[in-house]
Amino acid sequence: MQNLDLSGNGIGPRGIIALSNRLKKLPVLHKLNLSGNDIGPDGAMALSTHLEKLAALQNLDLSNNQLDPTSGTAVGKALALVTSLTALDIRGQDIGDGVWSVMSALLPRAAQLRVGPDGAVRVAIGVTDAGTSYMTLSGGKGLGPYGAGRLAVLLREACPPLLTALNLSENDVAPEGTAALFAHLEKLAALQNLDLSGNGIGPDGAKALSAHLKKLSALQNLDL
Repeated sequence: MQNLDLSGNGIGPRGIIALSNRLKKLPVLHKLNLSGNDIGPDGAMALSTHLEKLAALQNLDLSNNQLDPTSGTAVGKALALVTSLTALDIRGQDIGDGVWSVMSALLPRAAQLRVGPDGAVRVAIGVTDAGTSYMTLSGGKGLGPYGAGRLAVLLREACPPLLTALNLSENDVAPEGTAALFAHLEKLAALQNLDLSGNGIGPDGAKALSAHLKKLSALQNLDL
């Protein structure tokens, strides 16, 4: 079996726990849709302990399942081991700081990253844009200075070699967030397009930018 769609079936925590125990019998599963099943934190925790067994998984939909920060973090850590994954949807629930764990799992293979002012995150995987993943920042808001700092740390750790486009426009990053970002962006050797418009970076942010900009050797387009 390559595709399994169980969306909107009210599986709940008990059902997903039973399913998780059988995932090892689906080694060639490419697509798994569990959206709208109210699996909750317990179900997501159980699922996370078995995800690494899906070595061929490319597309996973966990949207609208009442995950919380703890279970979101567990899912993110598990997905870091599923290197075949190119598309993930985990929207429709507030996973709090769990979103950083999920992003961390995807960033090493990301070609494009967009964070919108409403907290909507879009990650395109692979040089051929093979798939797109979606998630939402806590509270449905943009990054702000704190989020910019968290993202900067993830970019430093992941150092995504394929990332060519980064769009953080209208995220209220402010000068301090800009400084945090540019302290690590120099590691993005393939970055060609950078959009930081509408962030009120001010003189201090511009100073941080000028200090690091020359290190982005592949950069072709910059929007402030």
